[in-house]
Amino acid sequence: MASIKEIIRDRLRNYAFAIVVLVVVASVSIILLILKLPEGWEWVDILANSTLGAVIGAALVDVVCSIADGKEAEEDMRKGIMETLCSVPNNNEKPQLYTLYKKQAIEPILQQCMTAYCASPQLSLGYLSYIKNSCSNLKKKETYRVTVERLDCGTQYIRQSLKHTAIFRPNIGERPCFQAYFIFKDRASLSDHQGALDKVMSDKSYFFREDLTDDGFVQELIDIKLNAEASGEPWVEAILSKLNFSVDLFKNERADQPVRIKNAEYEVNFDSDLIVNPETGQKEVNYYGLKIKTFIPEEYIIASDHFFDEEGFVQYTACMNTRYRVPESQNTFYVVYALPTINSHFSITFDMGVRNFAGKVDYMTFMTIDQSAAHDDEHDGIMENRGNTFTFNTSRTVFPRSGMSFTWDGMNV
Repeated sequence: MASIKEIIRDRLRNYAFAIVVLVVVASVSIILLILKLPEGWEWVDILANSTLGAVIGAALVDVVCSIADGKEAEEDMRKGIMETLCSVPNNNEKPQLYTLYKKQAIEPILQQCMTAYCASPQLSLGYLSYIKNSCSNLKKKETYRVTVERLDCGTQYIRQSLKHTAIFRPNIGERPCFQAYFIFKDRASLSDHQGALDKVMSDKSYFFREDLTDDGFVQELIDIKLNAEASGEPWVEAILSKLNFSVDLFKNERADQPVRIKNAEYEVNFDSDLIVNPETGQKEVNYYGLKIKTFIPEEYIIASDHFFDEEGFVQYTACMNTRYRVPESQNTFYVVYALPTINSHFSITFDMGVRNFAGKVDYMTFMTIDQSAAHDDEHDGIMENRGNTFTFNTSRTVFPRSGMSFTWDGMNV
């Protein structure tokens, strides 16, 4: 909002003639009040007093009205600017920002908007509050390591280790939890949930999401469940063991000693629906996904950093590990960022029994990174290769649906 000094300066520039007239009238009134007029001229004093009071009153009313009008105009302008910045609406027709999650990234844009439209630093508080309220989930300090392994017999495995700090605004009455989801790719395409993976990608509550592409491996998981249920035995631990699945929790993002979640603390559920077998015409149960869930103990849920804690955000830091079989013919791996990610470190290693296997690997990046944040590292946001390992590091914010794809020639190893 403009200061009183700025308002007076604008009035002096825009209404110069009217102000000159008012100044002349006020000056004449003051002179008449100072002079000692002869008896019988009292009406002149009354007129001068009335005129001077009217001039002063008109000036004050003008300033007060200008301040009120300025507030309303700037609020309308602020909303207009934010609607322009928030160009991606969500399902509730509310603006959803895919950018500007760091204070240092927000400030330059705010400064430009304020300078261009109303030159009012006070608007920054409104912008910051609006932006923080439009964001419900993000992550920071991510370390994501992937290894593609080929055994002597030709069997391929993919090993993944994902660690990051999840920042979110918890729902009232709900306990924060860790969730991971495995899509059974071949079976998902048969179900009514053909967009299962995309649906999971859009669900911001998951820490990890992955596609299981080896249907034989998927059938082994299903058989573990069905055989155990038939004999009345527990099967959760066997499923976790088959996936080499584990989660470690950290007291804070800088802690070195994690605590591993016990297998008994997980909830494991298969998603399924009924499909019609085209050969028999009979309805059959089709399993198309696996969900792993565990609640986060309160001592591991902490207030987020100063930029987010004012809006009720909390965070936890975890590291998830898994290893699963993939088809021998599989020669692609995709990485997709489902959430805004502040500071990401990714690497993929090809342990294929060949020294210079990197020459058989092609990659493509489709990254959208915050370009407004300052950084000194010339390698920031650049894919690099050392030996059979490819790395991608950035200290800036990576926006959702960014990613990388890797393709390799595994048949001629």
